[in-house]
Amino acid sequence: MPAVVLTAEREIVLEERPCPTLRPDQVIVEVELCGICGSDLHAALMPQVYHGDCILGHESTGHIVAVGAEIAEWVVGQRVAINPNGNIVTPLSDALSAFDLLRSGRIMKALIAPSQQ
Repeated sequence: MPAVVLTAEREIVLEERPCPTLRPDQVIVEVELCGICGSDLHAALMPQVYHGDCILGHESTGHIVAVGAEIAEWVVGQRVAINPNGNIVTPLSDALSAFDLLRSGRIMKALIAPSQQ
């Protein structure tokens, strides 16, 4: 699947990455929108912190495309926002949480998120 990656050479490139493997306690979210913010720009300028091979983006929304066997509270097709503090899926209507920096981001086609709130 395509993902926007910061390389060790400080280039931002579109790369193919493996599709995520779903565990029973997770959901897969197909990312529809993901912002590029100051944190991403700082990452590109700080090789001492971000060594490269880092997927950018951490403020994202999308919809659930797969649900693990242990998940009862989420359904395929449900629109969600992702809290970057813990990769936590939040109902989109309640997505007013504070955002923080992630080591790896979400500018990619799909991602794994635990189901816990």
